[in-house]
Formats: sequence, structure tokens, C-alpha cells
Amino acid sequence: MENSEISLQTLSQTTEGIYTEKGSKFIGIAFPITNEEDFKNKLKETQGEYKGARHYCFAYTIKSATEIIQRSHDAGEPSGTAGRPILNQITKLSLVNVAVIVVRYFGGILLGTAGLVKAYGEAARLAIEKNSIVTIEKKYLIKIQSDYTNYQKLIDIIKKQKVLVEEYFYEDYVLLKSVIPVKIYDEIEKELLILKSKSNKIEFSILNHFFK
Repeated sequence: MENSEISLQTLSQTTEGIYTEKGSKFIGIAFPITNEEDFKNKLKETQGEYKGARHYCFAYTIKSATEIIQRSHDAGEPSGTAGRPILNQITKLSLVNVAVIVVRYFGGILLGTAGLVKAYGEAARLAIEKNSIVTIEKKYLIKIQSDYTNYQKLIDIIKKQKVLVEEYFYEDYVLLKSVIPVKIYDEIEKELLILKSKSNKIEFSILNHFFK
């Protein structure tokens, strides 16, 4: 089993940070997400809450089962002046499952490329700074198929680690599913392998992994 990455850092809540420059107001909103649909919902909500703003720029990073997804968007600002500096504030702290939206109310004075980069980066930084960084653990979703003779032994192995078990009973066998933190999976796997060596009616596998 690959154990090199068993936890990551994310944010715990939604926080705001405000930066002003030459009459323009930049409102940074930092929050945790689990998928892109979460982000789309929050962006729509933000656009409704901060009506009349000139720009809604953003960046996010999401850890999926197979990759880290990163997106940034300048939302009408000159290329590279908004989304990228926002994303930089997320990545420099190695945060995942995190998004930051920066809402800009234009003050009538152009800030120039350097000014925009600084303003969007600062608004994002201030929003993240007010948040709390928390650790999320890597977990496996495992599946175990067994005959009824070994059913209770399997339940004892898994529940000994105080994790929940979903049970599906069929006519000839029982199917168990459980979410196991990676840090304790080795111990569970060892016991499952011992039990499997004594019976050819037990099969188990990892269906997926995720961070939560």
C-alpha cells in the first residue's frame, strides 16, 4: 500500500479579507470545497450577494482521487493579473480543496498590471489569513465479499478500529463496505489477509480513495 501522502491541508470555514487601492475595493472570500460543483454554487451565491461589482475573479485547487485540479480565472481583468496571484496564495501554503473569490468594485482609477497583481494577491492573502488551516486525512473505501461463516469475524476486525461498516446481505454472500483512514489500513489489511488465507470465500479490495 502506498502511504507517502496520508494527509493534506485545507481551510475550515468561510472568511473574508478586504484590500483597497485608489478607490477600488477588493473583497477576498476564502472557503473549503470538495468538488467543482461546490465552487460553482458558491460563485453564484457570491455574485448574488455582491451585486454591481465589476469583476468576480477566482482560483481553486481540488484533490481528486487521481490528480490535483487547479483553476484560475481573470474574469475580464488583463490576463494573469487576477486569477494567477489568487492561486499563488493558495498554492504557496500547499492548500487543497480550497477556493478564493475576489470581488472587485472599481474605483475609477486604473491600477496597472503590477497594481492589479498586488491587489488581488493581497485580498486573497487577507481572506486566507483570517481562516484556520486544518488537516484532512486520506481514506480508503474498501469492499469485502464473504460467505456467512466468516461474517462475524470480518465485522470484528473492522469494528475493532472503530470505523463504520455498511452491510449488504445477499442470498449466497454478504458484501461489506467501509471507509478506512489510511493510517490504520495496514493493520486491518494484515488481519484480512490472515483470514483470507484460511478461507477461499473472502475477497477484498480498495474501491476508491479520497481526502476528508
